[in-house]
Amino acid sequence: MTDIAVALDRLAEKVGADNIVTDAEALAPFAVDGVTPSVLVHPADEEGVAATLAWANAAGLAVVPRGAGTAMGLGMPPRRADVILSLERLNAILEYEPADLTVTAQAGVTLGQLQATLAERGQWLPLDPPRGGGRSVGGSVATAAAGPHRLGFGTPRDRVIGLRIAEADGMTFLGGAKVVKNVEGYDLPKLAVGSLGTLGVFTEATFKLLPLPRQWGTAVIPCPDIPTATRIVAQVLTSPLTPVALCILDGGGVMQLLMDAPGVAPAGTTALLLARFGGIPQAVQRQLHDLRDLAVAAGASQDEIADDATLWQAAADLPATATAARAARVKIAVLPSRVAEAMAAGQAVGQQHMKAVAQIAYAGNGLVYTTLRGYGPDGERNERLGQAVAALRAAIAGLGGTTIVEHAPLAVKQAVDVWGPIRPDFRLMRALKEQFDPQGTLNPGRFVGGL
Repeated sequence: MTDIAVALDRLAEKVGADNIVTDAEALAPFAVDGVTPSVLVHPADEEGVAATLAWANAAGLAVVPRGAGTAMGLGMPPRRADVILSLERLNAILEYEPADLTVTAQAGVTLGQLQATLAERGQWLPLDPPRGGGRSVGGSVATAAAGPHRLGFGTPRDRVIGLRIAEADGMTFLGGAKVVKNVEGYDLPKLAVGSLGTLGVFTEATFKLLPLPRQWGTAVIPCPDIPTATRIVAQVLTSPLTPVALCILDGGGVMQLLMDAPGVAPAGTTALLLARFGGIPQAVQRQLHDLRDLAVAAGASQDEIADDATLWQAAADLPATATAARAARVKIAVLPSRVAEAMAAGQAVGQQHMKAVAQIAYAGNGLVYTTLRGYGPDGERNERLGQAVAALRAAIAGLGGTTIVEHAPLAVKQAVDVWGPIRPDFRLMRALKEQFDPQGTLNPGRFVGGL
């Protein structure tokens, strides 16, 4: 590995000395799971990104890409983090074609900035990850982050139609195109989405958009228990109703929701179903009416109809806001028909090992976010968190599901593989990593199986 101090002079010639930070105190906030970088580079353009990667690759330095920094805790602790490559200064919306429902934005543009621009023309990018307003475009694509509205509108993998990617050696290429249907060769953007910056660094992304619904409508349905809520969801999913979001919250989840959306449910509610519809007013109202009848017939309380953007922002943010320093957040994936069992497993593990548990399920997709809060001295708390994660992972495996630890104290992440057991197709993933990044320059050790 080349001495960083010697190599920095060469980099400064490419990106400018003002765009390089080496001061230890200034670098401390950019540590990744306790690993502090030696250099922070924040280039002003794609050429600077490519130059930084080429420089680091030639010098044998590890690079950790960074957008807005909202998801840097995802993944395993890095083996090395010599260079933090910040994309924040790539913050321009490059091309917006309202008539074609497409937009191209640089990686550092925040979703909040992008949505505000699109809303002026009655359009939106239907992605709502936790704390999505502050998330960058590049980070959202790299983590494949999505919220409750994934039921109706999909995830970044469904919305991205083109990516500009800088490879580990500094070469750049465009994957996909600015047309919705592109069949020229392999679909590289789909491969790159969700790769956590291990295959390349995204410098810009092109998305397909949707018109904003003329009206939103929300059903808030207190239920006697989680199984009742899941039975309603099953009936909805097999009916002509077309909700864009279906969320189930347990008692802990409701308590957390009420902190950001007070009054949305009675105090002491132990199971809550949220459903949202969007479209033309007549269709929305008809679906709300039909859902009300279905819920009452299933034994739930008469639902309150009250759409509130604050409510859905709170629901989207809940997996993040429920997570404190003394907690672990586990993302569970099961068949939609097994959501009640998965939430019951979370409750059981919480009662056995932890102080508290808060859960929200994207019920139509079979995703459950379980937050386990610990207690006691750090060592004891982290040991109990590790035990709880292991117990929950085993229970979910018994349901045919999988678990990912999205957030946990460093000691827990060092003891429990956040990605879970390696799958049989890992050899193919490793081969792809070696093809795109043969020297292991990009985010080494943070992805599945230590990729």
